[in-house]
Amino acid sequence: MGVRIAIDDVGSGNAGLRVLSEIRFDIVKIDLTLVQAGARDGSSRDVLRSIADLASRWGAMALAEGVETPSQLGVVREVGLPAAQGYLLGRPQPTADLRSVELDPLLREPDLRTILTSGLSGTAPAVARAALGLTAAG
Repeated sequence: MGVRIAIDDVGSGNAGLRVLSEIRFDIVKIDLTLVQAGARDGSSRDVLRSIADLASRWGAMALAEGVETPSQLGVVREVGLPAAQGYLLGRPQPTADLRSVELDPLLREPDLRTILTSGLSGTAPAVARAALGLTAAG
């Protein structure tokens, strides 16, 4: 019939794991809280790796939700997740506007000090100052 079944927010509670044991899904979407925690601690990274492995054994695609930083994208690649979504990769948009995303440049942390000293005006320097904990004059 051309229909695929996805489960959303896996890892956000016990129900997701229980349902995984009862139904074979085509797509397993891993909750952003687990993806983001995986960038901070090894035990969450192990859980991500286990979900990726389980989905692969079932022939399902595992997808990481909420990828917003280069370190989170690095973890997604490290644990073998084949797909991801999140603001680092692109904002929601119509299908007609979708394009390929080159991942390697996204894996590098931005040098916020370069943005500050580049002489650009506008939002980017203000965001960089805030991220570095500097004042507008700093």
